[in-house]
Amino acid sequence: MTTTNKAIIQAGNWGEDIAWELYEAADLPPQELCTAVMGLAVVGNKIVLACSKRGWGMLGGHIEDNETLEEALRREVLEEGGFHIDQFGLFAVRKITSQAKIPHQQTGKSYPFPTSYMTYYWATTKRDLEVPSGEEIIESGGFTIDELPSLNTPDQPIIEVGWRAFTVACRSK
Repeated sequence: MTTTNKAIIQAGNWGEDIAWELYEAADLPPQELCTAVMGLAVVGNKIVLACSKRGWGMLGGHIEDNETLEEALRREVLEEGGFHIDQFGLFAVRKITSQAKIPHQQTGKSYPFPTSYMTYYWATTKRDLEVPSGEEIIESGGFTIDELPSLNTPDQPIIEVGWRAFTVACRSK
């Protein structure tokens, strides 16, 4: 991996053929290997999360063709949380390693093989939230870090790392 890794946050598998490692990171991997962006959207002391059929989680999703990481991040947090980014910073990268090519959601495409990445950012705004426009979103809402356990979100470990990175970055300004 070409990023500066700080620590492994989590590791696991998606099925039998896909392994992943989630790292604290200070640098981006090559953009052509990045497939998704995730945003820890912060308004005041609350984290904006979205609820879909999978439950509550961070805002984010796939990078569209010809979209930069920043463009994808801005689009995804707006669609899923009604969130307009004022500032943001990278805090983690998920390295995904597959034993076989993985078909993309777009017919005829595959994800980068054998390694691809998801990038994780904290983001802030001072603007009011809009109504999310994402089709898969049931609702979105703001939660304090102390309210996370009651949501039973699988994103809690990465949210906590992002919250720490956000507080350090914003404290130093």
